[in-house]
Parts: sequence; C-alpha cells; structure tokens
Amino acid sequence: MEKHKPGFDVVYLIPSLVIGPNALANTLEQFMSKRTNTLLMKLLLREKAPMPPLGSSISIQDVVELRIKALNSEAKAGEYLVTRPSHEQVDAKAVVEKHFPKAVGGAISLGGKLGSIKIDVNVEKIEKVFKFIFQNFEEQVKGVVANYLELTLKRP
Repeated sequence: MEKHKPGFDVVYLIPSLVIGPNALANTLEQFMSKRTNTLLMKLLLREKAPMPPLGSSISIQDVVELRIKALNSEAKAGEYLVTRPSHEQVDAKAVVEKHFPKAVGGAISLGGKLGSIKIDVNVEKIEKVFKFIFQNFEEQVKGVVANYLELTLKRP
C-alpha cells in the first residue's frame, strides 16, 4: 500500500461467530453441516454441541451490510471487530417459544444444553464509523430457526 499509494484504503472486517439463514442449503443436512448454525440448533434440539461458542454473535445479514458499507464509507484503514456484546445462549429457547410456539415439542424440543464463552466487547467504534446498529440476538435466532423449519418441511 505504501509503495504504490492506491486511491483507496484497506478495511479489514473481522466477524465473530456468524449465524443466520443459509441461503445455499437446499436440505436439512446441508443446513446442519455449517458449524455456527449447528451450535445454536443443537441447543434447541436436545443435543450436545461439540464446543461452547463465543457468547457474542453477529448475523450473516449484518456481515454483508457492513462489507457494503466498508466500500462506500469514510472508514479509515484498519481492522474492525464485527461482533455484538455477549448474550446468554438460553435466550434462544425463549425466542423460539415466542416466535415459533407450534414447533416447540415437535420439530424443536428445546432441551439441549450449551454454555458460551462470555466476552466483553465495545461496539461503539464500528457503530460510529459505519453508522450501523447490529441485529439483536432475537432476530439472529429467528432467522436460523425459520430457515431450519423451512428445510424440515421440505424433507421427504
């Protein structure tokens, strides 16, 4: 960069645990093959997750939007941690009960256990630089569960 002095800066967006609908999944098996969504779904399906995730996630939609904003913003060159403050994984159960009550006890059992690694992060820098507010954990869970249920209905 210093040698050629291009007319642009390099902005590195470093996302934490990314969850959200998997637009490329055509089957439930494909959906569950992605590790991040699998961690959340194992909590909701009475299964044991292979490892505790970071307690701070970001939606795939937020990652896409921030990448676009990085191209069109006045953001200075550098690294930006793309994440939200930690949340409690048990909140996912309440989200499912609230938004998908008919699935509880059927497609989703709500019995798994999954701890999370709490991390404290300050999101003010990225929110200020990119004029951006992150999707909350409830919206993230809704997107993943809706995608899971849609693929469940497609099963033969």
